[in-house]
Amino acid sequence: MSLTFEEKIKLLTTGKNSRFISKGLKGLEKESLRITQSGSISRLPHPSKWGSALTNPHITTDYSEALPEFITPPFENTDKTLDFLKDIHNFALSTIPQDEVLWNNSMPCQINDDKDIPIAEYGKSNAGRMRHIYRLGLDYRYGRRMQAIAGIHFNYSLPERFWEFEKELFPARENNSGNLRRNSTYLSMARNYLRFGWLILLLFGSSPACCKSYLPQRSSRFKAIMENSLVAPYGTSLRMSDVGYKNKNQSHLKINLNSLEQYIDALITAMKTPYPEYEAIGIYEENKQIQLSANLLQIENEYYSSIRPKGTALEGQRPSVSLQKNGIDYIEMRGLDVNPFNAFGIDEDCMLFCEIFLIYCLLENSPPISETEHEVLEYNDLSVALRGRQPNLALIKNTGERKISIIDWSNYLLRKMIPIGEALDSSYQTKKYSQALQNQMNLLKNPDLLPSARFHQLLVDSHQEYQDFNFDLANQHAEQISKDYLRLNKTSYFESVNSQSQKKQSQLEAESEYYDLDDYIKTYLSGETEK
Repeated sequence: MSLTFEEKIKLLTTGKNSRFISKGLKGLEKESLRITQSGSISRLPHPSKWGSALTNPHITTDYSEALPEFITPPFENTDKTLDFLKDIHNFALSTIPQDEVLWNNSMPCQINDDKDIPIAEYGKSNAGRMRHIYRLGLDYRYGRRMQAIAGIHFNYSLPERFWEFEKELFPARENNSGNLRRNSTYLSMARNYLRFGWLILLLFGSSPACCKSYLPQRSSRFKAIMENSLVAPYGTSLRMSDVGYKNKNQSHLKINLNSLEQYIDALITAMKTPYPEYEAIGIYEENKQIQLSANLLQIENEYYSSIRPKGTALEGQRPSVSLQKNGIDYIEMRGLDVNPFNAFGIDEDCMLFCEIFLIYCLLENSPPISETEHEVLEYNDLSVALRGRQPNLALIKNTGERKISIIDWSNYLLRKMIPIGEALDSSYQTKKYSQALQNQMNLLKNPDLLPSARFHQLLVDSHQEYQDFNFDLANQHAEQISKDYLRLNKTSYFESVNSQSQKKQSQLEAESEYYDLDDYIKTYLSGETEK
């Protein structure tokens, strides 16, 4: 027999049981465009002082040479994760080319031509060349503008001691294997994130506007501000809307999180299913490979979802192979915008809330998601991304039921999270979790103070273009970060890691001289690569 949400909460808050949900591991991945003081995307390569983008564990690139991604290790304490992110920013800005600054917004700066966005290069190794070809394919499939969008990923794994308690919370689970139970638990959490993730867009979405150059042909739904700026009047996150990552081409994919086997099988099927539009592009153009394949997905990472189950992959191991062999190690929450008001793109309150929210998703009942429900969830997400602050906006709470006010539903969910915040406070001996939750409840009382509303209003009040407003913010953040003292041991640490990453890239390039690229790609796509 399954326990109700209330029964799980009671069990969790009995005696010292709250310790079973504390000290989960939290990590961050944060993207930022490098732009010049003239306001354009940098055309310079990934700075050499940042090490190898292919092998550096902390500073890499996402789609573009000009789109660095800063990656922290996972820590039990939120403040340690944030401190590490700050250290990366300090080091990066102390070694960035003199004319450059980091653009601290999810939607990109002015882009006059797709070719102004340089596709990331990873050297001459087979692994590096394959990464570049994959990104060429993204260009041909979706264009470069969409790939210049930046975001923050919040990575979370439950504490090891939670698994001592898991059978008491979920006694009805049939499988007894530790790995199978872990997979079921994480997938249950992920499905509920899909159900309630619109709340993250409402509370933390901060990209309601963009430069007109981003949408030169698609601006009819948006309001013009000044000559070259567009805004969704009640929008929260254009990044997570259909002008961002909700791509129409991926509507053909039938990928669900009802079981790990179904998830993996659907990804593999998509990687083996030809798609006419991509077949028309072709694999080669004038003897240059421009896609890894003409299938629905080139590799698993091309599938965009606001939540991903992740495993720890060995070098050269595909994500689906890792999941199949080792199961789920953590959840990657991908729905967070870069906070333009914070020099590091995210603050402690946001991270504390995300932890509370994911534990709520863990404890709430989480049945399989049907195709009908999937359509409802897509409707809710898109509605909140484009008009989440619209007065009297209503969402679909359950398939077949009448709609419910977004504010009423939000308050209902936040109230259910109160005992989770209190349990985490008790375990960590703090009041920060409950305060972070209360701060979000206060925002709902005055939606004009939500990040998306603040950004919209400040942009209007500034009488500046989107480009100029964000450029000023970027320079203010750079000045603020430069005043922070970078610990000398951290400087030496990053220099050491960067040097090691360059040696590792050189080693990979030397090994690749004896292994044909075509064979490498075929082997990778069929399973695991040879070194």
